[in-house]
Amino acid sequence: MPASPTASALLAVPLEDAARLFPGDAAAVRAGYHRLAIQWHPDHCQAPMADAVFSHLTRLRDAALRGLADAAPEVLPGGRRFQPRRRHAIETGTLLVGDAAWAWVIEPGQADLARNAAARIAGLRFADAAMRAQMAPLLPQVLSMDEGIEGTALLMRREPTDILLRDTVEAAGGALGPRHVAWICSGLLHLACFLAVNRLVHGDIGPESVCIAPESHRVGLPGGWWYATPEGAPMPALPLRSVDVAPAALLDDGLADPALDQALIRRTGREIAGPLAALPPPLADWLGQERFSDAVTEYGRWQQVLEASFGPRRFAVLDLDARSIYR
Repeated sequence: MPASPTASALLAVPLEDAARLFPGDAAAVRAGYHRLAIQWHPDHCQAPMADAVFSHLTRLRDAALRGLADAAPEVLPGGRRFQPRRRHAIETGTLLVGDAAWAWVIEPGQADLARNAAARIAGLRFADAAMRAQMAPLLPQVLSMDEGIEGTALLMRREPTDILLRDTVEAAGGALGPRHVAWICSGLLHLACFLAVNRLVHGDIGPESVCIAPESHRVGLPGGWWYATPEGAPMPALPLRSVDVAPAALLDDGLADPALDQALIRRTGREIAGPLAALPPPLADWLGQERFSDAVTEYGRWQQVLEASFGPRRFAVLDLDARSIYR
């Protein structure tokens, strides 16, 4: 591959040959991707095919990392060995999907974010036993946190039926049908109500932090807790994806605003739905909203959107399962 490959050359690299473009270990893959991503990111590159090239580079990076994951167990910071079924580069480091755990490997120098996540998760409160029984299966359970010179590894329990939302969309061909988008948004709004009870802003709801169980329509939130902050308190940081939709007041004063989570839920819906024109108009309009009320009020409005979009409720079967995706 030449030092500065053309758009056509990059688009011609098939996923099965990802290691040819991104050779070496996981760090080398991420570095190679970063070099090309800076060159081809559509926010900076005016080339006509920048969008297509950037998207393909991301798929090639993920394919190269998956190839490494299949080859050998990962040695996590602290020395623990972990066999991943899928590997994703995320803004804070790497996400490894294992058989019984999610392993979030946070880059060196960002251990404070991992500690923040562990503290916020440990501090979650439930109004009563019924709320605990309903919500605990949707929330992360920290199994271990190990720090080392390579970074910080945070392991969280993963149920065998859990699929990362990003992996779900990829397995479905890049988009989910409207009814699937709807039940996933329902689950996310339910989680937002729980966050409101805890007066907490998550700050990173999205395809790389959300998991689903298609056979039960369970929607969980194992990731992204690095940024979780009490309402009105200064946020430690924000990923770029969240900055893009953050309320103006939050960007001005840096204080956690629940409207951020509402904006991220809608962004997630847009990202997994494909073209909005193909959705029922009430659903498309809801996904495009930019002004929000409190989580409980928004959940009530959402019920009206569901009724207007789909009529009487019925279970929508999503013909995907974790075993086939993470085999």
